[in-house]
Amino acid sequence: MTQGAGDGQPGAGGAPVPIPPGPSGPSGEEPHRIRNGVIAAAVIGALGAVTAALIGFFKPDPTPTSGPQPPPTAEPSSTRSRSDESSSDSTTSGDPTASKRPSTSAKERWRGPVTLPLSLNVPSQEGIELDTAKPVRAGVDDDLRGDYQTSPKIVVLSGHAAEIPGDADGLTRSACEKRLTSSVPKGPVWIDALRGNGMGGTYCFNTTEGRVAAFSIVSADPMPLPQSITLKVVLWG
Repeated sequence: MTQGAGDGQPGAGGAPVPIPPGPSGPSGEEPHRIRNGVIAAAVIGALGAVTAALIGFFKPDPTPTSGPQPPPTAEPSSTRSRSDESSSDSTTSGDPTASKRPSTSAKERWRGPVTLPLSLNVPSQEGIELDTAKPVRAGVDDDLRGDYQTSPKIVVLSGHAAEIPGDADGLTRSACEKRLTSSVPKGPVWIDALRGNGMGGTYCFNTTEGRVAAFSIVSADPMPLPQSITLKVVLWG
């Protein structure tokens, strides 16, 4: 039995049996479909891996860290300065003693005559308060007080006083500051108003609130029982 050229084995009737096309058949469509499927699967797998990695990267850690936390953001200096200034202003304005703090200014605060009452054999019960806007007579927190126990005297309540040449009208704050000491006083200072046959003398002193001042002794009522003594006072800022 002869075999047909290019055909399969003969069948029962001698006719050739057709052989189905394989992967390398004449059309070539089947290999392309397989190859495209493999490529698509690879791309999908790669995209899935990348997506999973991104989700894992951005997913917050539910467990709080036990290590040191970063420091808080510093407040801007401009804001802090305004806040500090505001706090400082409110503190000063709320301080009941703020208005009593002495100024270090060399500017003259007040100048004029002052009359101190004198009481026989005892210090006067009232004196002159100089730390107010204008001098006032007061029995508490006064700065100068008269005394006539044996002779007319001026009592400087702060305990800081020093004699200086000249007259109160010609003095400066700096000249008085050089005369005054910063030591702690032991108590009030008594200054005798008599100089020979008359009154006289110029003194620098501190008020009870620390201001710098000076006075010159001008006169007293006629002896033997003067009722008052007059001073010329200058007070600086």
